[in-house]
Amino acid sequence: MNRLRKELMNASGKREDKLLKEYNKLQTTKSYAKSITTSDEFGNSISTIVAGAAFFPLIPHSINECFNPKQENKKMHISSTDPHRAAREHLINRAYCAREEHNSELEKHFHIVDTDTSDWSFEDFTKAVKDGMFEFRNKESAAKKGVFSIYDVSRHIRLRDPSKPANHGAFKAAEIKMFDAFKSVEDSIVIKEPKDALNDVDKFRKATFH
Repeated sequence: MNRLRKELMNASGKREDKLLKEYNKLQTTKSYAKSITTSDEFGNSISTIVAGAAFFPLIPHSINECFNPKQENKKMHISSTDPHRAAREHLINRAYCAREEHNSELEKHFHIVDTDTSDWSFEDFTKAVKDGMFEFRNKESAAKKGVFSIYDVSRHIRLRDPSKPANHGAFKAAEIKMFDAFKSVEDSIVIKEPKDALNDVDKFRKATFH
C-alpha cells in the first residue's frame, strides 16, 4: 500500500490511472454481514448475524487527499478561466503531498512521534516493555496502586525510545523553514508557467530541512 502511495505521487497520465485502479482493488466499498451457526446446551441450532465492517477506498495522494481544489483555488487565486488550471492543480497537489511527507519526516527525525506499531505483534509489544522501550505519560498516575487495567495501558504509556527525547524546539524551527519553502513553491505554481513551476516543485520534494 505504501509503495502504491509513493508511486502515485510521482505518476501521471496513463501510469497514474493504472496505479489508481491497482490501489482501489485492494479496497472494498461493500459492507457485509454473515451468519454464524452454533448450538445451545440442548442441541438446538442458533444462528447469529454478525455485521462486518464497512471499508472505503482510501484516496491516493495524487488525486485529492492532500489538496482540495474547491477550497484552495480561491485562496491561491487560480482563475477558473486559466488555461493551465488543471496543470497548476496537479502541481499544487504534488507540493501539498511533499509538504506532508516532509512534515512526517521531521516528526520522525526529531522524535516527536512515538514508535510505529502498525505492524507489531503482541510479542513485539511485550519485548518492547521488557526492553524498557516506553515512557509513562504521567509518572504519578502510573505509581498509583489498585488502578491497573490492561485496557488502560495505552492511556498510561507511550511506546518510544526513552533515550531519544522529543526535540520540539528544533522541530519547530525546521518546520518553519519547510513551510517557508512551501509557500515559495505555491507562489511559483500560481505565477510561473507550469513547466517552469515543475522544477521548483521537484526541488522542494527532494529538499531536506533538518
